[in-house]
Amino acid sequence: MNLSNAGASPHITAAMSKDSWFGAHPCWIICIRLLWTARLVSIMAMRRLIFLLLLSSVAFAFTFASLAGKYTGTWSGAQSSGTIKIALAQAKGDWSADVSFTLGDQEVKCKTVSVKVDGEKIVLVYDFSVSGLEAESTVTGQLKGSSLEGTYSTKGEDGSHVDDGTWKAAIEK
Repeated sequence: MNLSNAGASPHITAAMSKDSWFGAHPCWIICIRLLWTARLVSIMAMRRLIFLLLLSSVAFAFTFASLAGKYTGTWSGAQSSGTIKIALAQAKGDWSADVSFTLGDQEVKCKTVSVKVDGEKIVLVYDFSVSGLEAESTVTGQLKGSSLEGTYSTKGEDGSHVDDGTWKAAIEK
């Protein structure tokens, strides 16, 4: 039986020389080759596993960072409509938002109370003041393609209902 030692490590090649006891036993050579092949297969499998883990962790990171950005769009309620701007950012796991909207020809800057992000869903709560009216809006939305869209509800500082409506904003490029 003539088995070549091509591809074997130098230690295996030395052990398989015809002058050694190991070289005279083909079963030993076959066992060493099987072990060497298994080692190469396991190294390749480990590399493939590491690659897949890295790829999935990058995909996971992009999934939760996908809402970050500046969005501009429109809102429409029962009594009025206008534009809305939302800038979402994430730092050290915490989300923040800058929100403003127009009411007529007036731009209203808002004070963000809370930001909750769950995958592609968002809930924003912000306070604002217009013509002496102090109010709080709760905005819920979901990412659809490159746009956020959803509903809002506004109440006065005494808790009374002011307005409900919808909104949609696309990410700025």
